[in-house]
Amino acid sequence: MFDTNAGLIVLGILIVTSSSLVGLVAVWAALGRGHWFFRIAVLGGLLLLALPIPANDPMLVFFAQSVVVVGTIVLTRTLRLRTTSRGTEVALAVDRTGAVTAKFSLRDLLLMMAVAAVFFAVVANVPMEQWAWESSLSYIGLGAWLGAITLLSTWVALGRPRRSLCLLLLLAIPIMLASHWIFVKSHFDVWFMKNSLLGMITTSFTVVGKSDYIWWLVVMAPLGWITPAWLALARMPPALVPGFTHVESRHETLHRINKRRTAVRGIVLVLVSLVILIPPVWVYYRLVTPTPIPTIALPEPNGYDDLVEAGKMLDNLVLADPYTATKSALRQAVSNGREGFERARRGLAREFRIPITYDIDDWGVEFQSLRQVARAFYAEAQLAEIEGRIDDAINSYLDDVRLGLVVSPDGLLLSYAVGSALEGIGFDGLLGLRSTLNKDLCRRVISELEKLEASRVPVENSFEQERIWKQHAYGWYGRLDLAVSDLTGESYSSYTNDNYRYIEKRRQTQTRLLIAELSVHSYRLEHDKIPETLAELVPDYFSAVPNDPFGEGPLVYRVTDDSYLLYSIGPDGKDDGGIPMAEVMSDTGDFFVDTGYEEDASIGEAVDDADDDTDAPDADEE
Repeated sequence: MFDTNAGLIVLGILIVTSSSLVGLVAVWAALGRGHWFFRIAVLGGLLLLALPIPANDPMLVFFAQSVVVVGTIVLTRTLRLRTTSRGTEVALAVDRTGAVTAKFSLRDLLLMMAVAAVFFAVVANVPMEQWAWESSLSYIGLGAWLGAITLLSTWVALGRPRRSLCLLLLLAIPIMLASHWIFVKSHFDVWFMKNSLLGMITTSFTVVGKSDYIWWLVVMAPLGWITPAWLALARMPPALVPGFTHVESRHETLHRINKRRTAVRGIVLVLVSLVILIPPVWVYYRLVTPTPIPTIALPEPNGYDDLVEAGKMLDNLVLADPYTATKSALRQAVSNGREGFERARRGLAREFRIPITYDIDDWGVEFQSLRQVARAFYAEAQLAEIEGRIDDAINSYLDDVRLGLVVSPDGLLLSYAVGSALEGIGFDGLLGLRSTLNKDLCRRVISELEKLEASRVPVENSFEQERIWKQHAYGWYGRLDLAVSDLTGESYSSYTNDNYRYIEKRRQTQTRLLIAELSVHSYRLEHDKIPETLAELVPDYFSAVPNDPFGEGPLVYRVTDDSYLLYSIGPDGKDDGGIPMAEVMSDTGDFFVDTGYEEDASIGEAVDDADDDTDAPDADEE
């Protein structure tokens, strides 16, 4: 998902600022004033903000980070008190600054039990599949690494090591962080991290390649600088201006300058705080406010239910591949499936809507049943062709086209891709008949195709539904991907959407070219010549000259010595003089009605594995 440098940088900023925020609160929980329970409650409340999303794996990462930070600081302070107190009883009490020591009162123990109860309650309510040992260990390791970086940053700011050592640490921290991502990518399979935090990170590295690790290092560097900068600004006393001495005569000047520097320090502290707060707050808002699932009333009766049942009925037929089946096998299959064909056509005549299930593991769509209906229609058409019943063959091929068009609209992109494949089955059958049709059949096919083309729903309708589905089916990961995509304008989804727009234009172009070619063919049969322009065919053959979906004008029609050229300018947007595209996905060449025809001849196989394809919404099905 985060497959561009811009997306990777935004992801890095979000991890930097979120871990810095959690790290600073953890440092405050360990070193701050006030009762320890209040400080732990604030830290716990910050971590529990992940529950309403829910985002369990980031919560585990930041929990591990907090445990490392708080545990290390408290243990270090306790051991230091033991050492400096020379074994006296004072070292085993709670000191005046509120630091936790070895002794606890009964109230402290009860409060500890309350903290433990909340912890185990949260763990018990997280689905067990979230606790796969591989991913859990990786999340804990990532959190511990972030905790170690926070501790180093804290030591740089509060421990005041030598300046050279500070510089070395600030340079080493981003390298240490990036090395952890590389370790995770090298030592763990990605399959268990799919749709997760680690999957997001490792997928990013897989896509951008090792040569772009420098982007990650550049973005991660502030993690080592923001935290110590904030801590230093928050605790640094007003500095004395060099060149002035503590003499009474210059006290007012010194006070005024220090006051000014204090104000500047306060402004810088506020700015750094905003840098830390704004990205996590913004992304948290996006994560907890997904687009609501729209209420869609399914028609009653629903043609989809009829088609699914018809597919199950037709699936029981002993039918070989309809593309290569013998006449006897086709006749037997069509005869046995008479009830299934009637049920399927009844479904096509009714209002149709595919129910959407917002679950990545359950699409809720019987693609195999729909595919079986399309194959059965094709088998019926093949038998009709063999027996010379061309009119019946046309009916069956048009039913396949109609099936593809009713499956496509207003659903997910996977439905659109499957619908396009089913439409292609019927279109290929009509394409094979085009030179054998008489003028009456040509006019009939033209009329039906114009109606079907007018009913085509734009693929843009599926994009918004896909966005909503992704936010709920993929959970926090899908919402984060969309948030980053909206911010950068670059994502794999935008690339996929372009592919689906191409599929739509391709289907539109093929249909309009076939309408135009059948019109020319019918004109030739009636007048024993070809028209000089497509405009001559309006309105006797079609209602208007078809526009070119790939261009801004009509389809290209050019009369030659004894024939004609009819084509679209294709996806490159320029007329190549009738030079056909080498293949259906070529970037150059002109698009003809039979472009990709051999590829589409077996397009039914494109949906063979649709029920098993859990990544199809973000893939080009064709």
